[in-house]
Amino acid sequence: MPLNGQELPANAGTTEPGGKIASTVQPAASGPQATGVDKDLSERMKKAAQNQAMQNKAEEDRISKLRADNCARAKLAQKSLNSGGRLSRINSQGVREVMDEAARIKEAKHIQSIVDSDCQ
Repeated sequence: MPLNGQELPANAGTTEPGGKIASTVQPAASGPQATGVDKDLSERMKKAAQNQAMQNKAEEDRISKLRADNCARAKLAQKSLNSGGRLSRINSQGVREVMDEAARIKEAKHIQSIVDSDCQ
């Protein structure tokens, strides 16, 4: 007798000795069995990791170049300050003013902190 339009196997509903119902359930035939890791997914993850590593390396190189440039500029400014000559700068109103000893010391400390941080 069909159930929902499906044919039942010949031994469906029969009983085995001991009163148990015979089961004819078979595993469904599916496509290729998954091996646990999709090869395409692992390749994409590997490429993404490589791209991230390349980006990190490029960023480190860029920062390294900036530090080297800042170091060179700071050392040049330090030499100018230590030369003993008169130094002047342009203030916010556009007027040139000569640096007094207090401004020179303050600027020397600032430049020394840059040298300490960028020239390692």
